[in-house]
Amino acid sequence: MEGQTSAVSFLELNDALEVLGREELDLVSLVEMRFLAGMTAEEVAEVRRESVTKVRRDLRYALARLRTLLSAQG
Repeated sequence: MEGQTSAVSFLELNDALEVLGREELDLVSLVEMRFLAGMTAEEVAEVRRESVTKVRRDLRYALARLRTLLSAQG
């Protein structure tokens, strides 16, 4: 149905992260820091020695790529 999001299994997400990692490994580490480690964008920026703006922009791009990869799987 329109407006609903479908559940994604851990295995599907892991597969998408592996594909993304072959393309741009630094984006996978960004996603892992932000969502698996629970770091804030500010904390990630400090660790990566990047601006918060760059971290947020890269994160938006990484999530968009993951959505594309996940939709291609389904």
